Amino acid sequence: MADARVKALILAGGVSWTGDPVALLRLGNRTLLQITTDALTQLSFLTTIGVVGPKEVLDQAPPTFVKVAAAKSLWDNVFLGCRALDLSRDEWVLLCAVDMPFVTAQALERFFALARERSADLTYLAVPLDSVKRLLGNDQVHRTFARLKEGILTGGNVFLLRGRCLTALDLVAQKALNSRKSLWRLALLAGPQLILKFVTGQLSVKDLEKRAENILRHSCYGVVADLPEIAFDIDKPADYELARKIVNQKNFRFGSGTD
Repeated sequence: MADARVKALILAGGVSWTGDPVALLRLGNRTLLQITTDALTQLSFLTTIGVVGPKEVLDQAPPTFVKVAAAKSLWDNVFLGCRALDLSRDEWVLLCAVDMPFVTAQALERFFALARERSADLTYLAVPLDSVKRLLGNDQVHRTFARLKEGILTGGNVFLLRGRCLTALDLVAQKALNSRKSLWRLALLAGPQLILKFVTGQLSVKDLEKRAENILRHSCYGVVADLPEIAFDIDKPADYELARKIVNQKNFRFGSGTD
């Protein structure tokens, strides 16, 4: 992947509990959209950046971005965005949720560097829950997590995928994306062997990689790394209030909490 062409797509179609776009929630003097674009525009390996969202979000995106009107579902937004980016079979796209309040260019660059080690068609991030708690300074943080052989892990909010696997993903992505917040639904998709391993505490990231490869018929890689900046997102008012509190702390540094 040394000379790979990599594009990025910001998924900004979500609506918050206020009825306004999540992307336009403010932290300090920036919106979540600005925080995300500031991080992505620092990445030298990106050739093109796109954003999928409602009109009020697209109007605030940088003029150089490829802008795509959001559809109703998350996967439709992924597919429409990749089409607008004119993603070829051999190009990669970095999918980024817009609701990561602490995302940094350094964290994204670290994820990309780890993904390059395998150059899989699909790379996903898992982060130790303890590292998220250290970043936030809050042991009561509520995240969806799984107990695997590697430890207690929570999912990241970034994917790196290659254009050639989009068709295969289209067949299963809707179910997987709709189930991403429910471990039980994800387990049903995984199959009985993985359920048994999960229940007995024997399930590993490698097991999940193999199952994903069997389903998609494409190479998959699960990166486990202390990158809490891209594992915490704003799903509910309590997340937003916690993020605002941390940003308002004078001693908070973006990127702290990582090794």
